[in-house]
Amino acid sequence: MFLKRTKFNWILKWATLLGCLFVIGYIFFGDSLFLNTSRANFDNISIYVFLLSSICIAPIYEEITFRGILGTKKTPRILSLILIVPVTFAMGFGSYPFYIVSLFAVLACCIVLIATAKVNWDLEKKITFNVLATSLLFATMHYNFSDFKLYTIVFTLSLHLSLGLFFSWVMLNYGLLLSIGAHMLYNGIIAATVVFSLQFIDTAPKELVVDNVKMEWRQVPLLENTRSSVDWSESGVNANNTTLNSFFKYGVFTDSLNSSVFIKVPFAVYDINIKKGDGTKLDSKEVISCLLKAELLEKK
Repeated sequence: MFLKRTKFNWILKWATLLGCLFVIGYIFFGDSLFLNTSRANFDNISIYVFLLSSICIAPIYEEITFRGILGTKKTPRILSLILIVPVTFAMGFGSYPFYIVSLFAVLACCIVLIATAKVNWDLEKKITFNVLATSLLFATMHYNFSDFKLYTIVFTLSLHLSLGLFFSWVMLNYGLLLSIGAHMLYNGIIAATVVFSLQFIDTAPKELVVDNVKMEWRQVPLLENTRSSVDWSESGVNANNTTLNSFFKYGVFTDSLNSSVFIKVPFAVYDINIKKGDGTKLDSKEVISCLLKAELLEKK
């Protein structure tokens, strides 16, 4: 009965099928679906900026850009027509080779041409093309070109294709405000899950020894109100209430090592003490070795 009162229900059916494909992938691969993608290392911003951008800012500008063009209201439609080409180019630049970004831009131009009646198609064909094209752009903009070397991209990409189709269906049936609301709700659930999983954790101290290097660490609740610090000496490093990304900022990793590993749990906060047993100089490779052994980092 519910679907009989709505339009373009084929969009919802395909969104559901793609969502089921993602669920199947998650059942088999779990969180490792995302660990190796570019999305795994996005904690170079504070958790508060992440929450604000993911729950408020991203849903608004993404829905206006990719879904506003599907509606009939003048202002969001004009904004979408203006934004979709430059936003597509900007989001793809640096994540994909230039020829791929150019193809994305051409596709975005086709969306604009079709939406502005420059193509002699009936309304249903125009909507079908633009729903599929905007959903594809929306999905691919969430990944890097290197992510497509992973066979699990079939499952992760299906998630964002499913979301793109679902938000398009909401837009066509209930308008832009509700599609923004649905997007905010989804991102809010994901963000709340991230915060919950990092706040209520095992805080017991752990230790290990790799060759002559001893590492002691414990995970700290995300919202613990303690000053963050990273202190280096020649024979060791002591970090308090800090993310592993702070190690990058304070020189624990070289650029070459940085490109060879990724952070296993984005936004996780730790107290870490690493020192050489004989008091000799500690180098970044030894730090990396300890963090890999502790399973805080993983090789790409």
